[in-house]
Amino acid sequence: MVRRLFPLFAVGLVAGCVPVTEPVSDIDKAEPDKTIVGKWTATKANGFAASFKTKAVTIDVPDVKGNPKGLMRFIESSSKPNAPELVSWFYTSTVGKHTYANILEGGMDFGKEGEFAKWKKEPTKRYFIFRYTIDGDTLTVDYGNHATFKALMKDAGIKRNLEPGRESLGDPYITPPGWLEKYFEKNGPDKIFDGTNMLVLERKKK
Repeated sequence: MVRRLFPLFAVGLVAGCVPVTEPVSDIDKAEPDKTIVGKWTATKANGFAASFKTKAVTIDVPDVKGNPKGLMRFIESSSKPNAPELVSWFYTSTVGKHTYANILEGGMDFGKEGEFAKWKKEPTKRYFIFRYTIDGDTLTVDYGNHATFKALMKDAGIKRNLEPGRESLGDPYITPPGWLEKYFEKNGPDKIFDGTNMLVLERKKK
């Protein structure tokens, strides 16, 4: 059984470390990153990223009518007994020498024709951002440090779109369009993506 939750690795706490209302770049201009397509085995995790006990990951680019060409899918399985698979949809952005994934939050199955069109009509979009790097057959996914990002948003005067009556890590910050791209251009990613909440994967050999 495949279960769609908050984006990748959601398990309540893991996702939402960098939740925003505006992505790093425009989805309509994105190209699929074919270097990360394939099957992967988890070798190491720390921080919140370790809580799901990721066993394996499959990344692909399903051909779905109406989806932008850069929209990719991430399917994650756990070593926990009876744990459902987690499915997320994302596209990538490159700023300088670094690459980021913009996860479309909303619990929609973009593997079905027409779902992306419905999502596009939503008045407020929500994304989770992570940084990833690939070195040969090693893929490192950094979900970011939520405490650091929260402090950054406070310093920048960017408010949060909180759910009524509660606060969770998934509640997005109302970032102005282009804000994240400009931040990464000026400051780089290392302050937010500091290696404290990270998953390391090795490509499965055929």
